[in-house]
Amino acid sequence: MHPIFLCLGVVAIFALAYRFKQRPRYPPGPKGLPIIGNLLDVPREHAWVAHRDLGRQYDSDILHFEVLGRHIIVLNSFRAAKDLLEKRSEIYSDRQQTVTIHELTGWDRSWLVMKYGDRWKERRRLFHQHFRAAAVPAYRAQQERGVSVLLQSLLEAPDAFMKHVHFMAGSTILNIVYGFDVRPGDRLIEIVDKAIHTSTEIASAGLSPVDVFPILKYLPAWFPGAGFHGQAARWKLLVDAMYEEPYRAYQASVKEGIAKPCMLGALLADMERDKDSGELDELLMSVTGTAFGAGVDTTATALNTFILAMVMFPDA
Repeated sequence: MHPIFLCLGVVAIFALAYRFKQRPRYPPGPKGLPIIGNLLDVPREHAWVAHRDLGRQYDSDILHFEVLGRHIIVLNSFRAAKDLLEKRSEIYSDRQQTVTIHELTGWDRSWLVMKYGDRWKERRRLFHQHFRAAAVPAYRAQQERGVSVLLQSLLEAPDAFMKHVHFMAGSTILNIVYGFDVRPGDRLIEIVDKAIHTSTEIASAGLSPVDVFPILKYLPAWFPGAGFHGQAARWKLLVDAMYEEPYRAYQASVKEGIAKPCMLGALLADMERDKDSGELDELLMSVTGTAFGAGVDTTATALNTFILAMVMFPDA
């Protein structure tokens, strides 16, 4: 063998050995196929059930998928989430950016999915001022009122408990954030329901082609295969409404002199006036809209889970 080819072969072997030595280790998960990886393994429906079963199969509460070069880590237990996202938050505080969420559907206004940085810090600081543990007792009157209405509704129509719980969560957080008193069927409650449902649809759909190949976002909506543009535009209308309509309604109540004390009013009173009006509006819509959407969904889910547990374990 010619010495040059021998040297090239040795270099190639060392390069490959170094590459595999440096390759990061990932948690267990389906092996996947060449090029597409785990594209066919990522569950499209009832993902929590599929992830639970895979966790049992691999005896791990952390799973790994790789889809077209993008890595997905699934935290399959409370302990895993707490250990990584809370105890090691200095490592895992950032958020994966996707075209669908951060450019096309309006969810970029949610500070919960923003990249770690100054914008995220400012919004979290304002939110924390009004929802830290020490601040929560200030909302006791709104909570007691919401619970009173819930209990009366449960007495009158117990079979509709999920509807009652959902209204209690929505009306209470709406009162706290914007100072609005609403009744069942109010448009503002329907707005947040529809907006939150878009996040469920986005998550259920899995990775969109435009998230894998971001260049596709430049395709016109009429181009074959660019149907995601139309769907994203419909989602954006709903998400924008959740952030903008309650905020505009509060502004109108201030002009009419009927605004009630609330989180948004306190934020406006405390804000430094070094921002232009458009920048200030965007900041406050981000903070209050995220509090509104996240508060309704998490509260209703927790209470419905509690009711389910009581039904399944009445002795408790």
